[in-house]
Amino acid sequence: MDLEDVWQRLAGVRALEFRARSTATTATGWQGVGQGTVEVQAPSEETLVYREQGQWKSAAGTSFAFTNSYRWTRYSSSGLLSLEHLRFGDERPVSLFELAAAGEGEWRSTAAHFCSEDCYSAVMHFGDEIVHLEWKVNGPNKSEVISYSYREVC
Repeated sequence: MDLEDVWQRLAGVRALEFRARSTATTATGWQGVGQGTVEVQAPSEETLVYREQGQWKSAAGTSFAFTNSYRWTRYSSSGLLSLEHLRFGDERPVSLFELAAAGEGEWRSTAAHFCSEDCYSAVMHFGDEIVHLEWKVNGPNKSEVISYSYREVC
């Protein structure tokens, strides 16, 4: 799947489900599932912003509303995608990883990305009307896997 095909799939996302698992020895609270909607904004031809909102349910049974904002950027000249978390606002993104094609229907992070002491990596696959994105965060106090299923229909 080439960059343009991936970009069209990402632009069509409207809903999400995700599961967070942690095997860290210290309790991080990142155990549970979430689901919600995705509003996709396109501030430029090379940028998509996901505004996510929904419900999160922890493994302990606590449920609450969540919001997240992520920015995808495509680099047509290199064939790469980057993903940033906009937790501090659009002007202060936190880089998560860059992805490159790694085979038919699979994209992988080009290198581990370090944020403070934490290391981020990811793999993305495509199914019928679904974009699967699994990212891993490892560090001195973290050992987490976040599995997203982005759906192109609600």
